[in-house]
Amino acid sequence: MLGAGTPVPFFGYPGESARLVAENARVVDPAEGGRDVHAVLAALCDSVGAAKDAKAAAGRIQQDDPTGPLQPQSICQAIARYLPENSIVVDEGITSSLALYPALTGALPHDYIACKGGSIGYGTPVATGAAVAAKGRRVLAYVGDGSALYTLQSLWTQAREGLDVTTVILANDKYAVLQMELMRAGGAIEGPGANLTELGRPSLDFEHLAKGYGRAGSDGARRGGPHRGAQDLVRDARPDAHLVRVRLRAERSQASFFAK
Repeated sequence: MLGAGTPVPFFGYPGESARLVAENARVVDPAEGGRDVHAVLAALCDSVGAAKDAKAAAGRIQQDDPTGPLQPQSICQAIARYLPENSIVVDEGITSSLALYPALTGALPHDYIACKGGSIGYGTPVATGAAVAAKGRRVLAYVGDGSALYTLQSLWTQAREGLDVTTVILANDKYAVLQMELMRAGGAIEGPGANLTELGRPSLDFEHLAKGYGRAGSDGARRGGPHRGAQDLVRDARPDAHLVRVRLRAERSQASFFAK
């Protein structure tokens, strides 16, 4: 990774190195110190005689309508199938994001924005900013429930400014990423660990929270499954919201869809 420096993990763990390279490895970065990365790449290509033109390009693998239970995989498949060309996707699904990036290889050409660090709560404000900066382009935010709680007031800004944003909130009633990091650090997610990271007492009603911020809400479960909900919201930009329930990792969860 030219110009990126030595890779480090999001968090420090007891007994583990703070560097994601072997202890005896020597990190060489020709673009360190602020050098022009493009110029360095060009020089490297010249030094090894690499062709200047790309030999191949990735092709689009169009997605079919998803079937079966509503899971991150089927939600992402539906998004990829109905995402309009030239859209902007902001990804902060955290533990539900693994299915999104591969699925988007089947979408029409679009921009993809993901967090570069380990912060939580950037998804909805970044989507808001993208909609302000790129008027006329469809923006879709894919966000976990814990992340959304940090900056859910972004929905009010979207409503006030009339921004063309669809927000998909996947709710599993917990900060799953924090539970994962707690286990990596040697902690237990039962007892106090669960109390600190669960969001189910009470479960969050994102449909009514969205209405409170000026985003209309309705129950998407009556619209025929994830592909129909995604079609209504992502492709046709219907002026309403959808809420459907889904089980993630065998636990009660919900995916809430909000449109303008």
